[in-house]
Amino acid sequence: EGLVHRPDGTPVKGLNPRNQWVRIGAPVAGGERVCLHIEAAANPLVFGPGPTPLGEKETAGSAPQYTLGRMDLAVFDETVWQLVLDLEVLGELMAELPVDSARRYDILRAVERSLDAVDLQDVNGTAARAREQLAGVLSAPAVPSAHRISAVGHAHIDS
Repeated sequence: EGLVHRPDGTPVKGLNPRNQWVRIGAPVAGGERVCLHIEAAANPLVFGPGPTPLGEKETAGSAPQYTLGRMDLAVFDETVWQLVLDLEVLGELMAELPVDSARRYDILRAVERSLDAVDLQDVNGTAARAREQLAGVLSAPAVPSAHRISAVGHAHIDS
C-alpha cells in the first residue's frame, strides 16, 4: 500500500491492492510532465483474524514477497471506461439469466452490436457509438415477476 503525494508533500491519494489508480490531472492530453512520489509500505495481506508469519522478518522466510510488478501512465478516457463497465455489468447479468431467457439474448445481441461499433484503431473515437448500442438493454426493466431488491452499504474511507 502507499500514499501518493506531490513533491511539496501534499497528499494526492492512497493506494492498496484493490485501489491501484491515481488521477494525474484533468483534463490531460498526454505529454505533460508528471512528478509524484509514492511512500510505499510492503505489508502482508491479512484476510483472517489471526496473526500471519509474513509480518515478521524472522518468520517470513527468505523468498522475496513484495515486488512492484507494473506501473502505467495513461490518459484516462471516461467514455471508454464507461463502455468497459457497461460490458462488464451486462456480461455478469447474462451469466445470471436462464439460458433460454429472451432478455439474455437481447443483451447478447446488443453486446455484439456494441463490439461491432468499436473501431480497434480508434477505440476512443468509437466508444460513445458502442455505448449507444447498449442503452436499450441497460435501461430495460426486469420482468414484472422479478424480485425487487435494495442495496445498502458503507465504506471505510481511510486512505
